[in-house]
Amino acid sequence: ITDEERHELLEAQEACAREAAGGGSDAYYYANERFHEVIYAACHNAFLAEQTRQLHDRLKPYRRLQLRARSRVAGSLAEHQGIVDALLAGEGDEAERLLREHILIQGERLGDFIASFDAAAVA
Repeated sequence: ITDEERHELLEAQEACAREAAGGGSDAYYYANERFHEVIYAACHNAFLAEQTRQLHDRLKPYRRLQLRARSRVAGSLAEHQGIVDALLAGEGDEAERLLREHILIQGERLGDFIASFDAAAVA
């Protein structure tokens, strides 16, 4: 990660924090997209970045809705901060672990999200 990318990452995280404090999941969603895009670009692997962007685009409708789940914006912001801290400290293994957990948490939330529809249909 270059110095410029470090600066962009910090700016993106600060934007996420501002939007999270404002309480709007939709505004956070757009700041969150920028945060992820900065990381994609900083990986310096065009193939990986493109594959990640394609998956990100496919999941956009869900990603936006899952941020409306209670405490998800705060959780996402905290996960981002851990990732930022690891990246800025040059702790690649820790950043990888935290990024992986961030993605897995979203997968778990998808199951919760789908289950909420089943529960609503029963009620």
